Amino acid sequence: MVTNEGTGATGTLTVANCCTPYFFWANDTCTGNALAPGEACLFELTFNGGCNPGDKFDTSLDIVADSGVDYIHLDAHAFC
Repeated sequence: MVTNEGTGATGTLTVANCCTPYFFWANDTCTGNALAPGEACLFELTFNGGCNPGDKFDTSLDIVADSGVDYIHLDAHAFC
């Protein structure tokens, strides 16, 4: 969940730089919306790769606004 804890509204949000083939992006209520102070949006990032013990998979994602502001950067890691 992403919550706007600031005092002003965000710009219109978009998810960028996501995902590698081993991660699945779903149930996104952030993209296309602006958040007023106190409002929240949701998304799911799920690992969907088959793997062997010791394998490691990485992806990143950014949530950005139409104003170019990078609000959130996330690095996700999956280990088998």
